[in-house]
Amino acid sequence: MSAHESTRGGPVAASGSPGDEMADDRGGADSEHTGLMSTSLDALMSKAQRIAARAPSMDVAEIGLADDYDGAAGELLEDRRRATWRRSIPQRFHRVALEDVKDALSGPVWDQLADWSRNHRGRNLIIGGSIGPGKTHAAIAACLDAHMNRGMDVRFAPACELMDHLRPGSDGLTMADIVDVDLLIIDDVDVLSASAWTDERLYAIVNRRWLEEMPTIVTSNLGPGDMQSALGPRVYSRLAGGAVVITMTGKDRRFGDALPKV
Repeated sequence: MSAHESTRGGPVAASGSPGDEMADDRGGADSEHTGLMSTSLDALMSKAQRIAARAPSMDVAEIGLADDYDGAAGELLEDRRRATWRRSIPQRFHRVALEDVKDALSGPVWDQLADWSRNHRGRNLIIGGSIGPGKTHAAIAACLDAHMNRGMDVRFAPACELMDHLRPGSDGLTMADIVDVDLLIIDDVDVLSASAWTDERLYAIVNRRWLEEMPTIVTSNLGPGDMQSALGPRVYSRLAGGAVVITMTGKDRRFGDALPKV
């Protein structure tokens, strides 16, 4: 074997390997050169064309990176809001919809509730009436769109539990947790036992939220007149002044009756 041959050496002959291509391209090379493979520009171009011809044809769709990112981010945001909703709302009302109570309300009353749900404009919502027609359901459902589509936080609490959280020594909610949430639902506000302490705490909550134009949603088994007597004129004025006030009456749906029409 000559010195030239030992320096140059042949490529590995494997079927379909790059060595085959190199062997083909070098066919016209001068064997008397110093062992360095000489490949013309034309040969390289020819090689590239042959490889491209063997490559599978691929139609690559144009992908909008911003659109993909926005879509993924939107899905993640929706998942997080649904998780927050489940933590804030009792299990029984996780899957409420405002349309659930549409048949229970007359047209004008339904329109008031739907309008508040779309844009509360800082107004409170008071839902009164008899036991069981769906007041709590309506109050929670009216807040769903604001939470899922506008990112507003919602906190639900029966009135008695709300006060329990605020009692001295409790490790529950702070006053800031209650007054700073976007939408606060106080269920059965009229069941609070009258005392100087509960009256003061309820006034502090309602007044602060009224000052900040942060809606408070309350349900009660009492009509407007009786509610004012139960809560006191100062609290009732801040709850009802400028609020959307609706009344639901009829049979108790907890016993399986259809929602009544009012």
